[in-house]
Amino acid sequence: MGAILDIIGSLALRGVIAALVINLIITLRDAQYERTSQATTTGNLATAIRIIERDLKYAGYKAVTTPFLTATAQEVKFISDIDDNPPVDTLDLRIAADPSGEPNSQVILRVKNSGLPLYIAKGELTLAFQYYDSLSAVTAILSKIKSVSVSMTLRNTYTPNDTSFSTIKKELRVFPANLN
Repeated sequence: MGAILDIIGSLALRGVIAALVINLIITLRDAQYERTSQATTTGNLATAIRIIERDLKYAGYKAVTTPFLTATAQEVKFISDIDDNPPVDTLDLRIAADPSGEPNSQVILRVKNSGLPLYIAKGELTLAFQYYDSLSAVTAILSKIKSVSVSMTLRNTYTPNDTSFSTIKKELRVFPANLN
C-alpha cells in the first residue's frame, strides 16, 4: 500500500513540475513576442518620423515663391527640389483612411508631384503638424512659417493577449534651412 502511495505522490509531483515548466515557457514566449512587437512598432514609427523630418528639412529648397502651399494640423504641402534635379517638386504629407479597410487603421501618405502615394506608416496612428514663425509663435500664415513641429503616435496592436496595448509617441521640430 505504501508503494502505491509513493507512486501516486511521485506522479502528482511530476505533474505539478511539468505544469510549472509549461507555464514558464508560455510566459517567456508571450514576453518575447510582446517585446518584439514593441520593437517593431518603435522601428516603424522611427522610420516614418525620419522620412517626414528629411522631407521637411528640404522645404523651400530652390523655391521661388512661398514654399508652403497647405499647412493644416493634418496635412502639409510644400514646394522643394527633393531630388535636386529640375523641375521643383511639390510634396504632400497627410494622414488618410487606410485603403485596405481595416477598422481604426489610417495611413500617412507621401505624395510627390501629384503622383502615386507612398504609405510611410500604417495602423492606429495620429499625426499632427504645428507651424511657427521666426519668433517661435504659432502661425497659420503660409509665408511666415519658419519651423514645423510634428507629433506622431502609433499604437502597438500586436499583443499576445489582446488586452494591453501600448502607444508610442514621437515629437520633433524641424527648422528647414531654406526658409528665409
